[in-house]
Amino acid sequence: MIKIANALYTPSVLAELSNNPVAEALPRLLESEEFTRGVSHLPLIKSKERELPDHERMIASSRLGRCVVATAEFYTVYQRVYTLIKSGYIDKNPLTPKTTKWTYDIAKNSAVSEKTTADTLMITGISGGGKTTIRNGFLKGFPQVIDHTEYQGKPFIFRQLVYICVDMPHDALRSALCLEIFRQFDDLLETNYAQQYGRKGVKIDDMQQAIATISANHMLGAIIIDEFQNLNIGKSGGKEAILNFFDYLANIVKVPIIKIGTPAALRIFSGQFRSSRRAGTSGLIEIQQHSQDSEAWEYLMKAAWRYQWVKDPLKLSASLQNTLYQLSLGIPFCLFRLMELANQHAITTGHEVIDEALLKRVYKQEFGLIRQALSALRTGDTAGYEDLMRCDELLRDKNSSRNIEELLSVVRSQKFKGAAATHLSNHIENGIAETELSDRDRKMVLELKDKLQSGAEDWLGSVLIEGEQIP
Repeated sequence: MIKIANALYTPSVLAELSNNPVAEALPRLLESEEFTRGVSHLPLIKSKERELPDHERMIASSRLGRCVVATAEFYTVYQRVYTLIKSGYIDKNPLTPKTTKWTYDIAKNSAVSEKTTADTLMITGISGGGKTTIRNGFLKGFPQVIDHTEYQGKPFIFRQLVYICVDMPHDALRSALCLEIFRQFDDLLETNYAQQYGRKGVKIDDMQQAIATISANHMLGAIIIDEFQNLNIGKSGGKEAILNFFDYLANIVKVPIIKIGTPAALRIFSGQFRSSRRAGTSGLIEIQQHSQDSEAWEYLMKAAWRYQWVKDPLKLSASLQNTLYQLSLGIPFCLFRLMELANQHAITTGHEVIDEALLKRVYKQEFGLIRQALSALRTGDTAGYEDLMRCDELLRDKNSSRNIEELLSVVRSQKFKGAAATHLSNHIENGIAETELSDRDRKMVLELKDKLQSGAEDWLGSVLIEGEQIP
């Protein structure tokens, strides 16, 4: 459902955003508790439901798949995205002659004299770790469309697009990506761009130019690209063309780009992050599985354990807690899926209790390919599961030399400071402790560590890489 809001303005205390209707119409930054309440979704379960017929309890157990438990990292990402979108409106005021000329130049594909680069953000995490759930969570903090009618007592008829969110096509074709963006525009603007530009013979460059013009005309606040790792399978020329298009949107059209994907997405930027055009990026957030002793994991586990539709529900003992962690490895999707399947298995077999033996049996019989991936994660042998690999593991696999180059490219261009620099440095230390490095690789690693050390000492604001490493 499209979320449309009528403009309500809050005067900005910052000079660079004052008297700017598209910035002042953004909702205020929510406080942590308020945001968490709005994002979390924990369906009710009544004790009397355990007395319902089997098929009714089976249906009720599917509520586990709809649970959303907003942990602290949800709010961290929301704050970062909020800052990214709002700061993106600096120098983008639709009421100024300067912005009017800028939008005209983009529409005419003319040279743009002022090239204030918008920030970009990358969010990575292992499959099932909650990236898409977190994405859906932070988007709840914004309307997708804001309709303006009057500003400071004068008529101002304008439809502002706060964000669009699309998946990178599975085949990473530029034309498919452009058409998906057009479909988003059509939904929000009641237009037919997808039909217009989807005709046979339309050039991709014309598609991209149209996207840039629409984005500028409607002051698009951000483009979110999920499943970004799909770009790995694109042809080299096509991959570079898409990255250059994102550069153009960020550098010329001043639209912040938020990329979301598994750690495999980091491979895409080999040789690309060296570009000075990306020097102003907003950084990397790496979402990892929860550690067993973390508050977030305890909160998730207690929330999931409430949902027992069996006739003999158990209390959550220390032994059960340990079993739940060993079988799910701190991955939210795996935890809630395990509990859903355990309920269904206990009900259909007449066992009517969720104990350690049943949890292990369900894991073995029902988890299938997920179990293979978890086994790889548990043993650290994730070479065959690139979407499960962490930064330190990228150093330890057979392509470590290439991986070091890619990590160095990221660090050279991204502004890793404070906690982010320290956290990434620790991952790298873990990765090289048992790795035989060539002289060339060792030189690159030393540069990598020096840059991160400098960032840790020169704290200018934390770029968080969330999560703790699992031993």
